[in-house]
Amino acid sequence: MTAAMTAAMTAAMTAAMTAAHEAGQETAAPEAGQKHGKQKHEKQKHEKLKHEKLKHEKQKHEKQKQEKQKHEKHAIPDFDGARFCRHCNARIPLALFPKDKRRYVCRQHAWQHIKKPHKARVAADARRALLFKQWQRCYADAKTFQHARIGVTQEDLARLLAAAGLEDPTAMAAVPRDPGRVLSNDNAVVVPNEARKKLLRTRRRQGSEAYTTALAHIGATCAT
Repeated sequence: MTAAMTAAMTAAMTAAMTAAHEAGQETAAPEAGQKHGKQKHEKQKHEKLKHEKLKHEKQKHEKQKQEKQKHEKHAIPDFDGARFCRHCNARIPLALFPKDKRRYVCRQHAWQHIKKPHKARVAADARRALLFKQWQRCYADAKTFQHARIGVTQEDLARLLAAAGLEDPTAMAAVPRDPGRVLSNDNAVVVPNEARKKLLRTRRRQGSEAYTTALAHIGATCAT
């Protein structure tokens, strides 16, 4: 191979490498441009969301400020140690109002119209929750007696516990008098919780006859 041929081959290879490099740069340039454009779009989107959030918070703050000013504008001032009560429909001494937040309902009417009804609702909810828990326990106990259901409702349980005359119904439970029949109004006795556990354990381990004997020795309070 002559020197001229070698030089020609070298020049051809150099030209081919240069062309490939330039082609690669031309391909990479659009990709870099697209990436930069995407980043710019994301940044603009983020800035827009940030601006909208700040605008919303500002509007909310202004609305709260206006509501506060409106309330203060229409508030009835206290003169000479007296304030207007909406329920009494008269001005009465400040000593008859609650001492916490400024209200236009005196202490007596706040109890009658707000606190007392709320207390009654809470007590009613607690009673319903207790009865539901008692009913669930009776339904679970039915499996021990191989019963598929029970014949009492939550109202029936309330009557049974009330008839027993007990101060703390949470410490008592209803169990069947005859283990061969489902728990019902005419087949129920009220026993302490500890006695219930012993009766169920006796029924599981020794059978119905031993359960009946154990129940007789407990001295359960029979429901009427």
